[in-house]
Amino acid sequence: MKTKLTKIFGVGLIVALLASLGFGTVTPAPASAATIGWSPVSAPSAFHNVLVEEDDVDFLVIAPDGKTMFAYGNAQKTLYKSTDGGVTWSTTGIGNGLNTETLVAMAISPEYDTDSTVVAASATKVFRTINAGKDWGELATTSFQSLSGVDGVDVFITSIDCANYYLGGSLAVVVGTKDTDATEYGGVYVFRTDTIAWAVQGTIAR
Repeated sequence: MKTKLTKIFGVGLIVALLASLGFGTVTPAPASAATIGWSPVSAPSAFHNVLVEEDDVDFLVIAPDGKTMFAYGNAQKTLYKSTDGGVTWSTTGIGNGLNTETLVAMAISPEYDTDSTVVAASATKVFRTINAGKDWGELATTSFQSLSGVDGVDVFITSIDCANYYLGGSLAVVVGTKDTDATEYGGVYVFRTDTIAWAVQGTIAR
């Protein structure tokens, strides 16, 4: 009898050990309400859908306030703006001077709350608004094209960004270009709002 009890006890101990190692049935813990996750947010939203028929959102930028957003659709060449984090969108009173362009890039000023600046680029031109998207103007197109060789034939703008320049602290617009036939090469160019001029930024020698 003692031997049987010893064997039974031994088997029970093994089962308990296996269960503790995860070989038994384990009920998964429910996800915490604070778990980070993704959720769909239509932009523009279904609540206030202002996307015109057959348009897309090709570019989207958000201001540091987390509420102001700009979206642009190349299909219909339309600028959209939201001031409530994407809940509602509008095209009213914005995009003057931009809404005929096909864009390749867009960026928003890190000081948007005070300077209301957004920049954008087509393949050959750079645009800026300083009144929160209402009116847009070209940034010295002739001098930029002369300096960069951008012609829309084999040299194109590829990217744009803006930030406070390390010398003087004024806003600077930075543009990248590419050369498709490799005879002139791409480059980086800076437009400083204090000097109102374009300059070649140092690039790696080839």
